[in-house]
Amino acid sequence: NCYYGIQNFDSKYIIIQKLLKVLNDKLESSKDIVLSNQGIGNALYGLQSMSSNDTIEVNRAIGLLAEKVELCPDKLTPHDIGNALFGLQGVTTETPETSRLFKALQYHINLTHGSNYISRDFGYSLAGISGLRSRSNVSNELSDLIILLNIKLSESKFQGQPDLLFLQYGKSIK
Repeated sequence: NCYYGIQNFDSKYIIIQKLLKVLNDKLESSKDIVLSNQGIGNALYGLQSMSSNDTIEVNRAIGLLAEKVELCPDKLTPHDIGNALFGLQGVTTETPETSRLFKALQYHINLTHGSNYISRDFGYSLAGISGLRSRSNVSNELSDLIILLNIKLSESKFQGQPDLLFLQYGKSIK
C-alpha cells in the first residue's frame, strides 16, 4: 500500500504534496479496487505525519480512503481501527472528508466486540484521537466515535479499572 509507505513524510513540502496528488489520482481512477481491512488500516496509518492544513491533497486522500472504508466488505479488526485512527494525528476534524471517515469507522467499530481489543488497539486509537486538530468543538461524528470506543473499552478486559493509563510512544493517555 503506497500510503503506508509515506508515513513520517511531512505534507508541508511541495514534493510530498505532489506525491500525494499522484497517489490520490491513482486511487481515484481505481474505483473498482477494493481495499482489504488491513489495507485500509495501513493506508490511513501512513498519513500520520500529514496535516490537512498544509494541502488539499491530505483532505482528498482522507475522502478517497473514507469511500474505501465504506465499501470494504471485510470487518475492520480492532488492530485495523487502531492503525486508522493513529494515522489521523494532525488532521483537522471539521472537514467533510474527516466527518465521512469518522462515520465509516463508526460502522466498523460497531461490528467489533470490546473483548477483542488489546491495550495496543486502544492506545493507538486514543493517541490518534488526541493528535487531531480542532478549530472549535468536537464534531458530532468524532464525539460518536469516541463514545463507541468507550463502549468497547467497557466491554474489554480493562473495564472498570480505576485510573487506566495507556502509554503510546512515551505519550500517556488517561
